[in-house]
Amino acid sequence: DLHAAPIIAYFLKVEEGQKLFARFPDLNDWWDRIAKRASFSNG
Repeated sequence: DLHAAPIIAYFLKVEEGQKLFARFPDLNDWWDRIAKRASFSNG
């Protein structure tokens, strides 16, 4: 998870990525959880 999270964070910086990401609710749920982790947010 912590390997993929930075890639997803960059992906979500562009409009195209945000639109594509919105099509996957399970991935959005994962992102919500991982983005709140101290090990990710403090990195």
